[in-house]
This record gives sequence, structure tokens and C-alpha cells, in this order.
Amino acid sequence: MTMEKISLGKNGMMFPMSLGIIGVNVTTNQPNFTTVSSIATASLDPPLISFSLNKVRFSNKYIIEKKVFSLNFPASNIINKVDYCGLVSGENVDKSNLFQTFYGTLPDAPMIKECPLCIECKLVAVIELPKNELFIGQIINAYSEQKYLINGKLDTTKLNLCTLNFADSSYRAPGAIVGKAFCDGTKLAPLT
Repeated sequence: MTMEKISLGKNGMMFPMSLGIIGVNVTTNQPNFTTVSSIATASLDPPLISFSLNKVRFSNKYIIEKKVFSLNFPASNIINKVDYCGLVSGENVDKSNLFQTFYGTLPDAPMIKECPLCIECKLVAVIELPKNELFIGQIINAYSEQKYLINGKLDTTKLNLCTLNFADSSYRAPGAIVGKAFCDGTKLAPLT
């Protein structure tokens, strides 16, 4: 039995995407937050992370000006605030009191206490795209809590991080573990 593949067109947003909140100070000690879903690991060594934002986003010029930002990964219990950060612009709405914030080593990269995983980054590159700007940042430090760790390492099943599914405009929480990376493939044939 063969299955016919059906063309879905030029849709680059078919997959669930990591969901985060970018933080950057827009004035001294006034954070602004914006929702982002196009997050990717750009490099492991040095540790680089990338995301893109539409050029009209209020946060863009401050990320470029301050050369730092935070990336906060939310759990499902604050999804209404996550969505709100993407719906309203910091140019018109002060979002600085929406979350409890803290700072690590970078003074203009506010992080969100309510998020189970927070990362502070230095900006290393901005790539101009037709409608977006692609930001690449070097991870300076990551922050979490003991309750999300096992043997000193993050247990992503405990984080309850959300994804954005553009196909049906839904936020989703993760499901069960379905495999072990860098291991399960060896069941088909041992690595040489």
C-alpha cells in the first residue's frame, strides 16, 4: 500500500515551535517582553541561540542597542500572559509589571521568575530578512530551580514548557517521552 503525499504549499509554520518570551530593558530598569516562537539552537560550542522577530517589533531596536536579551521559556500556567506579550506592543503598553523579574550578570536582560527556564544572552549578530530580523545570541548563563533538576541536570518533563502550533493556532504542553536521542537508532544497527 502506497500513500500519496499531498502538497501543502509554501507553509513554513507547520511544526510545533518552541515558545519563549524575550526580555530587554527599554529604559533603565524598565523591562519589555515580547513573545517569540522561532527559537533554535544555532551552535553548541560556543553556545548560540537564534530567533526571529518581525521588524516592526518594539523590542528589536533595544536588543540591538543594549546588545543583550533574555529568553524565558514559559510553562502552561502563564500562557495567558505569554499570549498577551505577543498581542500588545511595548510601544503602547507597559508590560514591565506583568511578571516578577530578576537579573543575572547582564543588567539589561530581565528574566522572568515565573518561567522554569531563563537564559541570558549577549547579542552576536543580526541578520536582515525580508520582513524579520534574525537575532543570534551567545548564552551567558541559564537559570532554573532545583525542582526542575535530576542529578544537577534539567529534566524537561518537569518543566512543562509550551509550544506553539501554527497549524491550528494552539499552545501545547509536551507529551510523553517517545525515545532516547543518540541511542535508539543503534537498535537498528550498531555504530562503528
